[in-house]
Amino acid sequence: MRFFKALNAVLDQHFEQYELVAVDDACADDTIPTLRDWAKALEKPLTILHLSLHQG
Repeated sequence: MRFFKALNAVLDQHFEQYELVAVDDACADDTIPTLRDWAKALEKPLTILHLSLHQG
């Protein structure tokens, strides 16, 4: 998934404080579980906001 390259680039900048937030807009693919596994493997904090309807 392309956005992992962008996320890794941000994390490579060694910010002292940051907040990683993902928004799940009722998507049916594996993006959120994959992102959750990625964050866990890297021991990075992650907040996931779940929307009940797809917003586009």
